[in-house]
Amino acid sequence: MKILIRTDIGGPHGLGHAVRCRALARALAAQGAEVRFLTQTTGLLEFMAPMLVDYFVETNSPAFHPQMEWCDTIIVDNKLTNLAWYQWLRQRGKPLVMIDRIEVSPDFCDMLIAPASHWAPDVVSRLRAGFGDRFLYGWDYVMLDEEVTSQAPVPYEQRQDGPIVFCAGGSDLTGALEKMYQWTRHISVGALLLYCYGTQSQEAKTTSRQPPTGAYVLGRVPFSRAYLREAALVVGLFGVTPYECLWYQTPMLIVGRTVADAADAFNLCLASDWATRYISSIDSMDATHFTTTLTGFWQDTDTRRRMHAASAGLLDGGGVVRVADTILAL
Repeated sequence: MKILIRTDIGGPHGLGHAVRCRALARALAAQGAEVRFLTQTTGLLEFMAPMLVDYFVETNSPAFHPQMEWCDTIIVDNKLTNLAWYQWLRQRGKPLVMIDRIEVSPDFCDMLIAPASHWAPDVVSRLRAGFGDRFLYGWDYVMLDEEVTSQAPVPYEQRQDGPIVFCAGGSDLTGALEKMYQWTRHISVGALLLYCYGTQSQEAKTTSRQPPTGAYVLGRVPFSRAYLREAALVVGLFGVTPYECLWYQTPMLIVGRTVADAADAFNLCLASDWATRYISSIDSMDATHFTTTLTGFWQDTDTRRRMHAASAGLLDGGGVVRVADTILAL
């Protein structure tokens, strides 16, 4: 089967879409599928190497692209793209798979994949009633990268005293990491404080700064999943990171950017039996609120241990293979 995946990376798209699409592409290729990518962001070319990536400009109306003619099936994982393109493709007989598009209907696409467990219950019920078994939702379909699932969680007693890791996604367009850094750079909690900037962020493109001084502060470093795995506590934005922390059984405090983030993060708290905790919007908090909340969780080791225990077994690492299997069966 020839499969075309339409996704983007960086800027308003962040890193999560590209990460899970790369994991899906590898799972599809392992079963004999030929996978190519179509993108409007040049950064995807390097990120997906050596897989073939074509760059194109998407206009307001559908237009022919050679890869669209080449493929048997197209997968779309991009919240900002023009859906008219893909309705046009489906009308030409190309099966269409949508990822993480809550607004689509069963007559729009052949399959809807929701690699998450944080959608509102009424939305899940509506989509299940409409799509039936063509709607993949829940823990069993969370698409984690092999880099994550190849590493088992570290026993919590080995890391419960630190470090505290702050992160804000691959792009961090709103400067959330800088805000968290300014709020916490002078607090003394007896733990290493580690500020991880994303590979697509502005900070990654500028000259690295000197790490802050202080007895317990480690400083700013490029993001690595190893820090999530070894952390006693992660503080970061909503997105893929909470799911990676659930795999690592690392307690995470989630900070929102939007109203939708607040609802989704709270739903994830419920679904995970409070293995993650939503604390507030980055815009509605001030330094006092943020540091008081952080210090409270840090001093409450029992709560962090319960969060660690609650995350055990939620994810088995096989979600991306299940998604690939279902797509190949179309």
